[in-house]
Amino acid sequence: METFKTFPATKADALTLLYLQNQDLSDKTIEEIVALYDNISKRAIKACNVNVKLR
Repeated sequence: METFKTFPATKADALTLLYLQNQDLSDKTIEEIVALYDNISKRAIKACNVNVKLR
């Protein structure tokens, strides 16, 4: 049985996508956008992990 996977797969992925969708990326290169995605993704993962530990 094949597993159906969708993006975003995690809360951190969703938060990263939402954050970047609300940024003006019109003057950014693809390399800059990738770097932004990586940076925001790491921050979102860290924020999600902090929230889990606080529960």
